Amino acid sequence: MKLNLILIAIIILLLSAGSVGWYLYNRQIKISNRHEQNYLNTQGEISRFKDVTGQQAVKLQETQLTLSELRKQNGALYNEALNLKVKKRQLEQLLSVKTETRIDSVLIPIHDTTIIRANDTITRIASVKTKWLDVSLSVKPNEIEVLEYVSRDEVIVIVHWFKNSEFFLWRWFEKKKWGASIKSMNPNSIITQAENIKVTKKIGR
Repeated sequence: MKLNLILIAIIILLLSAGSVGWYLYNRQIKISNRHEQNYLNTQGEISRFKDVTGQQAVKLQETQLTLSELRKQNGALYNEALNLKVKKRQLEQLLSVKTETRIDSVLIPIHDTTIIRANDTITRIASVKTKWLDVSLSVKPNEIEVLEYVSRDEVIVIVHWFKNSEFFLWRWFEKKKWGASIKSMNPNSIITQAENIKVTKKIGR
């Protein structure tokens, strides 16, 4: 009887040790995968593509950082979150998008008008108004004065999961990856840089 109890105890201990070992192994694999993915993200550029309407867009995979890693690696974005009165414990996802607006050539018609100021009289005005841009200029004999300049943009950010494999059998076994697709609605604006950071535990999402 005692021998049976000892054997049962040994089996339970072996099973427990195996379970702990398997858990630690999987945990370390997840940590390694997170660090590897973060490293690959730093080496590549954002992926550019055209959406179904033909508009330019970008896609980038998320970088998974602990709160400590976020403070060290991207202190500026972390500080901006705090500036927005978001507490550290509330942080989950941080996205940053930089755009650049370029207009190569615009023909602006000039018309005569009169605007009287304290010490100035403007007699010629050039202006253009579109969905994305409002510009008004005063044309003087020796200079041009900007009376109004308003540039507008609308940036769409969609956070989603995806898989890289094209073949459906490989996709079935591939784990989901998380990323963001971003596009600027202004046809004159391009996305020059973007960041997608998931605040996570040490092992990852």
